[in-house]
Amino acid sequence: MRWLIFLFFLLSFHSFCQKVERREILNSIEKAKRYIDSANKFENDYLLVFYKFLNFEFNAEISIDKKQYRKVTNDRLCKALEGLFSLKKIWRLEPTMNKLLQSGDTLSAIVIGSINFKQLKKKSSFINLLERFCLDKQPYSITHNYFALQMMKLQNFTLNDKWKRIEENLISNIYEILGNNNLHPDVWIEAYCFLKYFSEIKEDDFNLRKLISMQQKDGGWKYYNDSETSNSHSTFLALWVLLSISKLH
Repeated sequence: MRWLIFLFFLLSFHSFCQKVERREILNSIEKAKRYIDSANKFENDYLLVFYKFLNFEFNAEISIDKKQYRKVTNDRLCKALEGLFSLKKIWRLEPTMNKLLQSGDTLSAIVIGSINFKQLKKKSSFINLLERFCLDKQPYSITHNYFALQMMKLQNFTLNDKWKRIEENLISNIYEILGNNNLHPDVWIEAYCFLKYFSEIKEDDFNLRKLISMQQKDGGWKYYNDSETSNSHSTFLALWVLLSISKLH
């Protein structure tokens, strides 16, 4: 009996390690885009910025009808995220960040500040904030800090020896997230997405196959394991990494 159980797990592991074919990636992308098309009328309009980014970066051809999205009050977030695909100047950037910090939303402040790093007047204060926050070992803190650092690098922030060590630690922590099966899907997808998009890691068929296996029948990805429906944030991240991988194939 034991050897049958061992054989089952061995075959399962082997199937996960098999090379993922390009057609599998493209099929997963098309299913995700269909989910977005069907779900958009129920979503907040800040997701429009995410989808615009995918269209801009990968020519994803995601159909966008602004009338289908629910208007939300967080216009500051929407405007700040425009920096993902535009050099448009963000009005009242630092006051917006200060309000987020005062409310305890450090993650959003760091993301917005890093996306618009060139516009910051007090860059040294932001760099010090990020350095302190990089000590936080919570999974979402790790992924957001890594994202922030990569966005700063894209805007000519040069890493000295200290920041190279910080980046290495963040990457090491992200690999720990990828190896942790007890975390909910959204943070795992976020870690895989950022690492795959920003770093020069080798082909990783094991995690790619795991990502595709997590896709639901409706074409989306869940936020929590016990969620009854797919989530647009998780699906956006999964689609982002799939599009970036398909670009390399």
